[in-house]
Amino acid sequence: MTIIGVLAPRGVVGGTDYDARIYLPITTVFERYTPSQFARVIGDRINTIVVQVADQSQTDNTVLQIELLLAQRHNLTVDTLPFTVRTQSDVITTQTATTSAFGTLLAAVAAVSLVVGGIGIMNIMLVSVTERTREIGVRQAIGATRTTFASNSWQRR
Repeated sequence: MTIIGVLAPRGVVGGTDYDARIYLPITTVFERYTPSQFARVIGDRINTIVVQVADQSQTDNTVLQIELLLAQRHNLTVDTLPFTVRTQSDVITTQTATTSAFGTLLAAVAAVSLVVGGIGIMNIMLVSVTERTREIGVRQAIGATRTTFASNSWQRR
């Protein structure tokens, strides 16, 4: 093979190392590598085919043509194809839905944390008020009046 170009480094994205890839015409792969020892090691199947559409308005039409061609070559109907054809908009939609689900999950966890924290504070306040009520009852039993509580004259100095 003759290298005709090198892509700019992209790194690893989503567990895929884009810098460790080579791109070949599909016809070349079929002609040179499928019937060889390489096919026995790697397998006789293709996992991914990347297609770039020149005119974005033709994306849906191109997807349909790809599905029809693959169905014809595998003697199947488009509805029974054992593979999927995905576009970038499909990937973006899936990623948006996943992000939205994680956001909802995070909001639910935050709400539960807030409720649990509120219940904890409420219990502490309830215990404090209960203890103070008992203390006030004891003081009233020994003769304290409302003005002694307001002026704090009952405290030792």
